[in-house]
Amino acid sequence: MASELYRRRHGSTRLPAMLLLFAEGVIFGLGVFVSFGVFTTMLALVH
Repeated sequence: MASELYRRRHGSTRLPAMLLLFAEGVIFGLGVFVSFGVFTTMLALVH
């Protein structure tokens, strides 16, 4: 979403937009993975 707006606003080529989208996907995936790991660890500690 943000990369699409960025590409439209700056009129850049498709490659930087794809790289931005890839970076956003990697960051989002890492965030979900870390939060899921913390959640499962807390559940393991509680039980």
